[in-house]
Amino acid sequence: MVLTIYAWRYYLRGVDRVAAWLIAAIAVVYLAVGIDLMIAGKMGLGIAFLGYSFSNVGLYLAARA
Repeated sequence: MVLTIYAWRYYLRGVDRVAAWLIAAIAVVYLAVGIDLMIAGKMGLGIAFLGYSFSNVGLYLAARA
């Protein structure tokens, strides 16, 4: 979550390309954590992290625009 806020600050400063790849990388990390948690049997946390990953897709699209 902290890394996403850090990436969003870059976007607000107008550094779109840096923010886009950083947001995408964080989305992949959240996806991996979510899948790992679901495999470990922690469905609630797994779904939460999958949601974080999905929300970063929207941030990525906003950063690219």
